[in-house]
Amino acid sequence: MIFHPNFLTWLTPLYKKCTFFGLALLALATYHQRGYIAHKLDTYGCSGAQEAFGDQSLAPEKEAMVQNIAKEMGVIEPFLIRKMNRTALLTFGYHNAFAYFPAFLNIIPISNTPFLFISEGFFEDLSPAEQRFLIGHEMAHIKGHHLQYLLLFLLILQLSMFACCWRARFRIRAFVQKKFNIKYQRVMIWVITCSLIFLSLLTPKLMDSYWRKHREWQADYTSLSLLQSHDGFLQLIGRWEKEFKNPMHNTYFGLFSSHPSNHERKMYCLELQNKSKEII
Repeated sequence: MIFHPNFLTWLTPLYKKCTFFGLALLALATYHQRGYIAHKLDTYGCSGAQEAFGDQSLAPEKEAMVQNIAKEMGVIEPFLIRKMNRTALLTFGYHNAFAYFPAFLNIIPISNTPFLFISEGFFEDLSPAEQRFLIGHEMAHIKGHHLQYLLLFLLILQLSMFACCWRARFRIRAFVQKKFNIKYQRVMIWVITCSLIFLSLLTPKLMDSYWRKHREWQADYTSLSLLQSHDGFLQLIGRWEKEFKNPMHNTYFGLFSSHPSNHERKMYCLELQNKSKEII
């Protein structure tokens, strides 16, 4: 069947209008049901987080201790406290705690309900001073929503850089053909292209490391300032050095490290401790 050209001319704008109208209706329906959608996403994110890292509650007295420290930190939004499961223990350690915001594929945030996951040995092996500092540190992450959107931002950045490299392929070829002998043109195109791809992979990694270190420093500083937990932090640093053989300095000048080095943390902890004593 062959359509008359006039019919196609009439059909095209109608199709565009219908598409626009359909998208407008979809946007309106989404806005109208935003509360229901947000609730469903929150439920899905929370169930996924508990399935991945643990769904058991702490003992009431331990949970009360965490909540009291959260009040001292000024954390007013609700958060869930759960005990780490076996998988989380193998990943994060036997006496550790971490804050987590549910995300789809661990990249796209889908819930504003933060979690605090705590390991079995946290209350068994750590001293009260160490527990106080670590809980304050994780509360600072929850209060500031640290790293909640970092992986999404890095993914967008990386895809954007790859898209720029793809769009620049003709300019690269034209530049090489103009500047280099025909004998070396293919090699130079590969060298420049691989260099740009390597840069597209390296830049997000460096930004990720820098931003994580900055947020870890910020969480340390907040816990030390609000809770005066300097002694607990120094005890933890000593434990990391002796029991886990953590080096005092990060390798490769800390370019790919997600935390400040033990030496850096010890220095600014002592500095803040001295300042607090001077004020008193």
